[in-house]
Amino acid sequence: VVALTVILLVLLGKESAKEQGTTAPGGSGETSGVVIDGTTDDPSADTTATPGGDTGNTPDSTDAVPGGDMTTDTDTADTDNGGTTDPAPIADKAEIGRGFYLVSFESYSGPYFEDMSDDDVTGIAAAVIRNDGAEMIQLVDFSVYVAGEAYEFRATTIPSGAEMLVLEKNRAKYPARDFEECAVTMIAEFPEEPSVHEDELKVSGVDGTIYVENRSGADIDSDIAVYYKTFRDGRYVGGITYVATFRGGIASGVSNMLGAAHFDIEDSRIMFINYGE
Repeated sequence: VVALTVILLVLLGKESAKEQGTTAPGGSGETSGVVIDGTTDDPSADTTATPGGDTGNTPDSTDAVPGGDMTTDTDTADTDNGGTTDPAPIADKAEIGRGFYLVSFESYSGPYFEDMSDDDVTGIAAAVIRNDGAEMIQLVDFSVYVAGEAYEFRATTIPSGAEMLVLEKNRAKYPARDFEECAVTMIAEFPEEPSVHEDELKVSGVDGTIYVENRSGADIDSDIAVYYKTFRDGRYVGGITYVATFRGGIASGVSNMLGAAHFDIEDSRIMFINYGE
């Protein structure tokens, strides 16, 4: 009876560590993936969660972790984006507003990544936008109008000077007609400049797993939320921003891991990290 009790306590302890995203040596942690779905202007707030889903990016990482350091938002990665588009470039770009331009309005076939489902879709509307503003923007909603019908899009965490492929929010089919108008319907700026806190945290990973080491010299007791996006062929792929949340923080000098189903060592790019809030 005593032995059985001990075994049960050990198993419960491991499960608790898993749910909190903090791991004992040799363990593994996992948390649900979160996307910024527009119900909040605060990117640190979890608005849509999928159990067992993705977890986010991080700056660099621990030296002892296989797979090497993760890319930052100044790196590039050239790979196939997993989907196909039929581009319809727009001469001289079309101004959407607030420093954003519509580079192309096109048809897309491939995995639908905006809601983390990765469902196969065919011939849906897609837009490539560019942020010509001076700052990274937290969220922008915009519409493209064709024959009086609005095609709606949402993009999050858009760096200055970056292009981003965004899929239509409702999976509407591409109309194969010239658009008439495009306009921003909502925009949210970051309350302060986002940071990857590279002096305090070092992050690395392998496909499907992210590691974060606390190098700040002090325990971090608050949740650590690491936000990342996919970057391929010179542009960001998806309006979605993924986040990995290490619940309960990380002790000084400790490296924790977290399962991240959509994380890819080649294509994932760290955007920013929030903690201590």
